Amino acid sequence: QGLKVVFIRLSTCNLSCQWCDTPYTWNWLGTKFSHPQKFDKSLEVHQMDNDVILNKLAQYDCKSIVISGGEPMLQQRNLLTLVGGLKKTNYWIEVETNGTISPERVFLELIDQINCSPKLSNSGDSRERRVKQQALTALSASDKVYFKFVISCEKDIEEVMEYVQTY
Repeated sequence: QGLKVVFIRLSTCNLSCQWCDTPYTWNWLGTKFSHPQKFDKSLEVHQMDNDVILNKLAQYDCKSIVISGGEPMLQQRNLLTLVGGLKKTNYWIEVETNGTISPERVFLELIDQINCSPKLSNSGDSRERRVKQQALTALSASDKVYFKFVISCEKDIEEVMEYVQTY
């Protein structure tokens, strides 16, 4: 049996994975990303005040939140007030990240779990864009972080093992 969660999906990402299942969060008309689908940013991005988000969440019989993206760690400072408010009302909060941005201490303290999915070469992003040693070192040092990988062929397992040995 699974766990009920409510997703808060944020926009913008610092990567452009060729197999991304949420390109509407970052691949807008006019961008130079090679991902084929382009989206109208004005139709996809909706800024909301924290009170609006909290009121929407209160409509659900669910105290588990997953903050996803895009790349949520790009907005971690802006999320502090929202996440702090959620913690005061006993929410379990997970954040999904691609592992390219280090968590700030104050943000990490408020989060219950981080699901880190470092991107492999199968993403189509260059190693320089997708592998950030400082961020991966910081994330791997926390017992709140769980790693997951998108594996499409046996060669990818070798790449995952490099991550395991390094971090």
